[in-house]
Amino acid sequence: MRAGADIIYQANLSDGTWRGRADFLKKVDAPSGLGKWSYEVIDSKLAKETRAGTILQLCLYSEMIEKIQGTPPEYMHVITPENGFTTHTYRLDDFMAYHRLIKRSLEAAIENGIEHDKTYPIPVSHCDVCRWWQYCVARRRKDDHLSFVAGLSARHTVEINNWSIFTLEKFAQIPIPLQTKPSRGSADTYERLREQARVQFESREKHIPVYELLDVTEDIGLSRLPEPSEGDIFFDFEGDPFAYENGLEYLFGWVFAGDDQYHRHWRSDAGQRVAAKPGESRTTIGVFPIASATANRLPPLLFVNSYSGTVPGGASLVSGSM
Repeated sequence: MRAGADIIYQANLSDGTWRGRADFLKKVDAPSGLGKWSYEVIDSKLAKETRAGTILQLCLYSEMIEKIQGTPPEYMHVITPENGFTTHTYRLDDFMAYHRLIKRSLEAAIENGIEHDKTYPIPVSHCDVCRWWQYCVARRRKDDHLSFVAGLSARHTVEINNWSIFTLEKFAQIPIPLQTKPSRGSADTYERLREQARVQFESREKHIPVYELLDVTEDIGLSRLPEPSEGDIFFDFEGDPFAYENGLEYLFGWVFAGDDQYHRHWRSDAGQRVAAKPGESRTTIGVFPIASATANRLPPLLFVNSYSGTVPGGASLVSGSM
């Protein structure tokens, strides 16, 4: 920073208490203790919208930069992936009061001490990127926490804890039908979760994978699928959510029932219409093109099958561009 580099990558910042690593520091024409220049923080994110946590992160970095250069940066910046990378600029003074409030609250909580029995490493989305996840998982394993039951959510955990049940083992051993009526949700849901816990507990005790086949029930699960029809279509597409402004579905592929030929269409940019191959038309059923030779023999009733819950929404999103 004293040398006046135009861009500093992965700047390691620390003030003795707080530390962080800024993606970039950008030199700007504003005087500071460094000379006729100073620096502002730039952070790059995969998310297309700037989150509150990102703003607080940049405020902290800017605060540490102020201690180095003697003056606070005027702006902070976030680079997001849409439109070939877009820079969003935020005025530091608009957010510093809130940052100081949150920072003081956290520092006070640490200084006053945290009662161990009032905190617990409940799994949250941040666990995927947290450096301490191994310690938290080990604690939950030691405690045989309910979160290890497949399909059991935090809301289910709270309900089951209200029954004075805190471990997978205890949950696996409660009688069915349930003796306690759930305050929220259906008893069937908790009975299915109890059965899942029982299978997992049995597998753990026997040291072998344990599974059970479920009875076929009408109008549930795969039984809801319609009867097969000649000409049924099995469809999927691949896409990149970070390409261009709204992402890009670049490969459309499908197979007809009874036909081993895989049909596909590619597009390379958001403004390109899906191109038909020689000998094929742009006939569409729903949202995708179909070879005209096959379309001419379509039965009066057919179904489009997909194996991803994102396909219906994505298909409606791209249908207008096809």
